[in-house]
Amino acid sequence: MRILITGAGGFIGRACVAGFAAAGWKVRAVSRQQDTARPGVEWVIVADPARADWTALLQQVDCVLHLAGVAHRPAAHSREYDDVNIGLTRTLVGAAIAVGVGHFVYLSSISVHGRGPGVCDETVPLLPVDDNGRSKALAEACLCDLTRDTPMQWTVVRPPLVYGPAARGNFRRLATFVRRGIPLPLAVATAPRSYIGIDNLVSALLCISGNRKAADRTYLVADSDDLGTADLIRAMARGAGRPARLWWLPAWLLRAGAKLIGRGDDAERLLGQLQIDTGAIRQELGWTPPIPTREGIARAMAENTDEVN
Repeated sequence: MRILITGAGGFIGRACVAGFAAAGWKVRAVSRQQDTARPGVEWVIVADPARADWTALLQQVDCVLHLAGVAHRPAAHSREYDDVNIGLTRTLVGAAIAVGVGHFVYLSSISVHGRGPGVCDETVPLLPVDDNGRSKALAEACLCDLTRDTPMQWTVVRPPLVYGPAARGNFRRLATFVRRGIPLPLAVATAPRSYIGIDNLVSALLCISGNRKAADRTYLVADSDDLGTADLIRAMARGAGRPARLWWLPAWLLRAGAKLIGRGDDAERLLGQLQIDTGAIRQELGWTPPIPTREGIARAMAENTDEVN
């Protein structure tokens, strides 16, 4: 089986390239720059995905894993989200249908549900509150519409925050603070939240890709354990061999301060409840995350050497 992976040079992409190659897949990895050469991997450098010849790149491909996208980039304009998350997806899906690819797997985001009702599953309505969630939701709709009445099967995967040694976003910022011993006013952040470790996400994508049981389905994926942000920080500190320097401020004050500096959404991701019900993928595909949350966090902190000690 040959799989084409877009966004192969990113944090999730590099892990997927390694994981799929190790599992015996022939991987065509598409990225802006080549990563480490490995057996079974064909790297294709595409400087401008909007102008790439996807019809040629998709030849002899059985499955597409579409990871490339814009996510939570403060400086990005809404048009960038539309061009990449929607436009590129539309182009790639159209080319995959024309070539005869059998399965298209799209990595979306839990952000399509907005702040959610507290506990999310696949039946919860889509109510995105930012450009990332909005564009991902529209890309999902585009995938479903274009593949209707075609032989190509699709699967949408919605993960929460993905952590790992080279993770970006909130996890990387928290890792920096923990490693530097910076006190954080997040002892109040006890609302449970779902996360997924990079190894567990790769495991889920391996389970889904090329799997007929996953045809035309949407799955929410997450680790087995949910942690409040305060407990997440404690687990990160243990993994880094540092004390967890947490102190208490009322949640309303944290939210107000974050909103004042334009980081209200970031505060909600730290303070609010967001739990994922993964019953669908467990029952339908028999997938369970192989690595416990605290073990995965400890690995991520132990392996992360990019931050200043």
